[in-house]
Amino acid sequence: MRKVTPSELLVYEECPRKWFYSYKAKPTFRGKRSAPCAFPLFSSTMHSTIGQYLLYHEPPIEIFEEKWQKYRHYDPESLVYKKHETWQTLNLLGRFLIVEFMASCMKYIRQGGTDVLFVEKNIEYHDPHGIYLLKTRPDVLCMGHDGAIIILEIKNTETPCNPLWVYGSDQLTAYAMAVEQYLEYDLAVNPIKVLLCNLHKCQEGISWTWGERNLMSKAQYHSKIKRFLEDTGNVVSAEDTQRRTLYAWSSPCNVCNFTEPCYSITTQKSNDVPDIIFDNIANPFL
Repeated sequence: MRKVTPSELLVYEECPRKWFYSYKAKPTFRGKRSAPCAFPLFSSTMHSTIGQYLLYHEPPIEIFEEKWQKYRHYDPESLVYKKHETWQTLNLLGRFLIVEFMASCMKYIRQGGTDVLFVEKNIEYHDPHGIYLLKTRPDVLCMGHDGAIIILEIKNTETPCNPLWVYGSDQLTAYAMAVEQYLEYDLAVNPIKVLLCNLHKCQEGISWTWGERNLMSKAQYHSKIKRFLEDTGNVVSAEDTQRRTLYAWSSPCNVCNFTEPCYSITTQKSNDVPDIIFDNIANPFL
C-alpha cells in the first residue's frame, strides 16, 4: 500500500519533474542554504494560536504574543523579512487578525452549540482496495448542533484568495475522505461541510467561505489518485518525468536548478509566452 499526501498530488500536477525531486529522489543541495522567511513562521504561529483558542478556550492574544516573542531577536541571517515587514508589523498584524477571528468565529463556529472535536490531528484514509494510504492533517474538525461535520481550513494569505478554492480544493476533499472513514460518517447521507477561513495579510481582515464534500467529489479524487499512482509507479529517474506541464508560463520553481545543468525551455502555451531561463536563482524548496 503506497502512502500519498494531498500536497504530493498537488506538486505532481504542477510539475512531474518537481515531484520527482521533491518526493522520489530529494537532491543534494549545492550551495549556501538561505535563511527561513518570517511569514511562514508567523502563519504557523497563527494556526497554533487559533487551535488552542478553539480547543481549550485559552486567551489567544496572550498565546500569540508568547509564541511570537521567541522570534523577536533573531538576527537577519537567521530569519528573513520581506520589504516593509518586521517582527513588530507582524506582531501587530497577528493581534489584529486574532481580534477579528474572535469576533467573527462566533457566527460560524461557536454559534448553535458547535463542538470542536480536535485540532491538527493526523488522520489516514485507507483505500478499501488496499491500493493507497492517504495521509491528512485537517486544521480544525467540528460537529454542529445538528450532527453535521465541519472541517475548518485556515489560510494565511498576502492577498485575498479566490473563494471558489473551497469548492474544488483537492486538499479539502482528502480531508473529508479521511474524516468520513475515521468517524464512520456517511457522505451518502450527509455531505461534510467545509469552511475556509482566510486570514489576510493586507488590511482586509478575515473572510469566510462555505462549501461541502459529497460522494461525487470523493469519487473524482479517488480516480485522480489512481491515475497518479499509475503514472508514477515505474518512475526511476528524472528523465521518466516531464518538466513544468502546468504553470509553465509562470516563474520557475527552481527545483531543477541545483540538480541539473542550467537550461532554458520554450513553453507551448501561446506564441506570446517568453522563454523560461533557469539561471542563478535561489532554490526556495531546499
